Amino acid sequence: MKKYLITGVTGTMGQALTKTILEKIPNAYIVGISRDEQKQRALPVHDRLELRLADIRNRSSLQRAIGRESIIDCVFHLAALKCVDTLEENVSEAIATNVYGTQNIVDFCDDFGCDLVMASTDKACYPVNAYGATKALAEKLVLSNDYKVCRYGNVIGSRGSFIPQIVKCLKEGIPVPITHKDMTRFWIKTEDVAKFLLDVSAYDEGFGKVFIPQGMFSCHVTVLVKAIAEILGVEKYTFKPVGIRPGEKIHETLRTSEEGGLLTSETALCTYSHLIEYLKGVL
Repeated sequence: MKKYLITGVTGTMGQALTKTILEKIPNAYIVGISRDEQKQRALPVHDRLELRLADIRNRSSLQRAIGRESIIDCVFHLAALKCVDTLEENVSEAIATNVYGTQNIVDFCDDFGCDLVMASTDKACYPVNAYGATKALAEKLVLSNDYKVCRYGNVIGSRGSFIPQIVKCLKEGIPVPITHKDMTRFWIKTEDVAKFLLDVSAYDEGFGKVFIPQGMFSCHVTVLVKAIAEILGVEKYTFKPVGIRPGEKIHETLRTSEEGGLLTSETALCTYSHLIEYLKGVL
């Protein structure tokens, strides 16, 4: 039996990855950890899923929750603090979770001989905010110990995602808040990220390497609103300029020049027809 550990199991990606593993690997067993007991109670019960309360920032908590395991084949490290503007005002909390918490997971994998795949973000490339800087350090911790990093952009449908907010505004006739008309972002579906993470975990090579999913697209946020409005059949809508929030960029970077060729959300824009087709399967 293949045994996996998922940190941040109650998050959007934690739930999507859990579902994917249970569906695609019949003999897989998952130990999922998070800090939120209520969110754990809301998850579907499965005989190959065991949920435990643990805080990655606390070594003793981790030892109590997972230290008794004799075999964990692979750890998917998804737990992180992620809200850019919030973390600008709570930098020490970002460091405690995203850096020290990741170090604790790396130490666990070193001690027990597990593989490790960490979920990262495009904001870790040339970071300008606390979230990106702490995830960049987390990447360094993972890569320097010869584990794997999966880096991707905004996840469609995740908690705090811009897309549900757009849908709500369009359906209710409320002006859609826009930070900047020229802003671009990378986007990817939750199920595509889950498959990507699982595929990377199965690679025998690539240790100490950053992996980037194929097929991720980028678009202007205003074009994203236009496409969603078309799919929903909303003909009239307005924008409400709200300004760039603390720590935000106009464009994101998915791969740096030093990593083999600069890839930014400004240079990887998809066609409008591709955007429409991609969103139809989500909305």
